[in-house]
Amino acid sequence: MPDSVHETGPAGYPWEVVRDSWSGEAFNLVSADKNMHRAAVEGWITHEQAQALFRAAGLDFEAERRKLSARIFTRCPLGMKAQLDIHNRLRTIQSHNVMRSFTGSDPALKNQYVIYSAHWDHFGIGPEVNGDKIYHGALDNASGSAALLEIARAYAHLKPENTPKRTILFLIRHSRRTGIAWFGILREHPLYPLARTAANINMDGMNVWGKTRDITEIGKGKSTLDEVVADVAQQQGRTVRDDPEPEKGFYYRSTTSALRRSVFRRLIPTQGSISWEKPAGWGLQKRQEYTANELPTSRVM
Repeated sequence: MPDSVHETGPAGYPWEVVRDSWSGEAFNLVSADKNMHRAAVEGWITHEQAQALFRAAGLDFEAERRKLSARIFTRCPLGMKAQLDIHNRLRTIQSHNVMRSFTGSDPALKNQYVIYSAHWDHFGIGPEVNGDKIYHGALDNASGSAALLEIARAYAHLKPENTPKRTILFLIRHSRRTGIAWFGILREHPLYPLARTAANINMDGMNVWGKTRDITEIGKGKSTLDEVVADVAQQQGRTVRDDPEPEKGFYYRSTTSALRRSVFRRLIPTQGSISWEKPAGWGLQKRQEYTANELPTSRVM
């Protein structure tokens, strides 16, 4: 029974998000063995509960975690037992990724692909919050899906002489990570050969707080697109910044992490934090306010 210990700071969202996201029906891809390889029970526990559990077992949770950080941790059974009664129902559904392509103009390069991606789902329908049962997810990620559609609209109106040399794919995925996993990890499913994919530009929550003097690049230094981003930002009179909250691991938790394991370049741009009009620190403050106050109920934004 593997457990994930939740901490608001490193996670980037409070416990309420875990509780509300995973206490109802959840979906995953159906594997060849019907998911029988998965652990019988998977769960999350709060940081406070983990500390209490370790104390009951005669161990210090923080001390053991420091060993893990120093890479000297060894497995230590707690000697504890738990009894669980689980009542669930399984069902199989079919959903869809949505894709549109624009064929490149260069006879050789048109067989290479640049993917713009976003995810169109959020948390679906659940218990009523503030008078609404539909969890819309206006920021995460209706905003990214809307941006993708507008970029696609612009491509559709390009004159033939301005058509990009490479083929452009617009991919709006279902089920966040599982949607991209179907496209990326499971090599038998990609619509186009992954080896020919030149780049992926992912949009996961757009800037809703106004123009900034900078742009944040999640995973800066891990992509060969860094120089392209820096060049475009310079043309706009802006600077490129590292993720101001790297401890939250957004690059590795991104909805396109499946594509990170493939053989192409990946870019995750997100809103900057230095406003043109607001005082220093305002942008980061807004991000932190969203995490603390709005994210738990963002499903009804």
